[in-house]
Amino acid sequence: MSIEQKQRLIIPSNRPVIGRDADRMRLKLELTVGEMRFALGLAIQHWTAKVKGAEGLCPVRNVTIALLLRYLDKHPEHCPVLDAPDMREVQKVTGLSNQELSLALGCHSTAAVRWLNGTTKPSQPVARLAHHIMHEANRGRLSYWLSLVQQEAELRGLGDIMERDTWSTDNPVQVDTASGASMNLNKTPVLGFHLGAILTDLNLTVEEVRQALGVTMPIWGKAVNKQPREAVSPPIAILFRYLKDNPERWPIEEPPTVDELMEMTGLGVYEIGIALGKQMVSGRRWKNEQSAYSPAVARLAVHLRREAEAGRFEEWVDMVNLEARVRGIDDIWKTRTWNKKKSSNPEKDAA
Repeated sequence: MSIEQKQRLIIPSNRPVIGRDADRMRLKLELTVGEMRFALGLAIQHWTAKVKGAEGLCPVRNVTIALLLRYLDKHPEHCPVLDAPDMREVQKVTGLSNQELSLALGCHSTAAVRWLNGTTKPSQPVARLAHHIMHEANRGRLSYWLSLVQQEAELRGLGDIMERDTWSTDNPVQVDTASGASMNLNKTPVLGFHLGAILTDLNLTVEEVRQALGVTMPIWGKAVNKQPREAVSPPIAILFRYLKDNPERWPIEEPPTVDELMEMTGLGVYEIGIALGKQMVSGRRWKNEQSAYSPAVARLAVHLRREAEAGRFEEWVDMVNLEARVRGIDDIWKTRTWNKKKSSNPEKDAA
């Protein structure tokens, strides 16, 4: 999809956001259902009911999701799921040969030829790797990247990976996960066991880790639950090793606290709840740590921080006002609730 098409708004300003808009946004951003759910912090059962079911034609009851969709409609560049980069650009930035690029992304030495001539597309893990290798190359740290790749290769018993044609081996590495050494990534290749352990280490959800690695649920389940002692595929291993070493590169940013948002925006504690699509009491509960952000609220809070830091907070207020107005709420900051009160004069409302 062209840049012009992605900049074209698909959610009209004369009605509330409806469930079907989420799927239309998915198509606009060229995401899988899993990736779109990740961007919205939405569980699979909610996607099925609210997007594909009968509720899909009704206004989204969770206003946080509605605001996320309006924001991503206007700012698709801030979707936490990255597009696959142009592999020609990746090769130009890194200066690697076809064989070197293929192996540096955990693939067979001929893979880059097929990416470059359009015969095949990079897998999701490889696409994510491509973004990170470009990032490191632009910072003058390509040698650091190659050292990570070589470390994983040596721990698999492959020697100098750049002198080989493939990451494949006749003897797949298996490690006793009961051994303390298996936790040390300096001593073992990345195992299915490590993928599961990162959930606790970094306080991440399965969905967040899967999307960061570009791993489908069947692959995740096989690696973590059925084959925890076996080394995972090289692209996933390199990506995991890199993100473990550079936690700031995980696609999910740490959301700001209520106090930070209040300082950035000038809003009161109750208004923060409204700005994030919840009731006014939510702001106080988050501030007092009586409840935690939901995944959707955490996503939206990150976007609010970005807009406030960029001096575009008034645009955020306009977006909130728009969604409130099309839901029949004239002054959301005065009413301080997203629940439209029933009219005492229904005949007037119908006129």
